[in-house]
Amino acid sequence: MRFWLVFLVACTPDERPFDGDPRCASLCSIDVPPLAGAFDVCSEESSRTCFDQCEARIAGTVTGCSECLLDGAQFGSPVDASADCDTAGNCTIVGHGGSCTYRADDDADRDRCTRIAFPRRVVSCPVLFDETRNCNGSCS
Repeated sequence: MRFWLVFLVACTPDERPFDGDPRCASLCSIDVPPLAGAFDVCSEESSRTCFDQCEARIAGTVTGCSECLLDGAQFGSPVDASADCDTAGNCTIVGHGGSCTYRADDDADRDRCTRIAFPRRVVSCPVLFDETRNCNGSCS
């Protein structure tokens, strides 16, 4: 039996507000994953780079065009936290920190193992924008 837990290090408001377009601030701000001590957090530097790229992308555009240019944009890094479970209810999770086995019915032990397999790191996160050609009708 295989369980999949997929997390995206998405980014939402942090302590340091950006001066500029609020859509870029929303896209590029940092979110700390809810499980304390587990999963990656975007760095301040990558957040600032995202914000600068976002603002440059929509600079001088009208609202409909800028909305289109930001539609589908993503900031963060995906994390695939899957666990393989045997028929006895023992699950193993493997990540950049190693592997750990826990009982499927023990949420606290699962969280402990998740922290071992995916210990918290501050990482550089990419920003992804859709193709600008998809906005030709909005940005003419």
